[in-house]
Amino acid sequence: MSKRKMISVEELKNRVNSMIRANAISMPDNPEGRRTLRILIACALMDTGNYHGFSYTKWFEGGCEQWEADGRPADRTKYLGDLDNVHYH
Repeated sequence: MSKRKMISVEELKNRVNSMIRANAISMPDNPEGRRTLRILIACALMDTGNYHGFSYTKWFEGGCEQWEADGRPADRTKYLGDLDNVHYH
């Protein structure tokens, strides 16, 4: 009988975050793929009591600084980038 191998939720989260980021770069026209990964990790995190929210990747890669430089307009949409490109905490 084969032995089961388990990975930590943290490791799964890190892998999915990397996959979402790589997919956004290599396949920008594949939001469905990123959405599927988001659902997978959100469910795993919620089911194990480890969900702590997410951030839009572009926001932390210069979007926030640009928003501040532009005078903090009420509509932040253009500073968030691809809404399917997120990073889970």
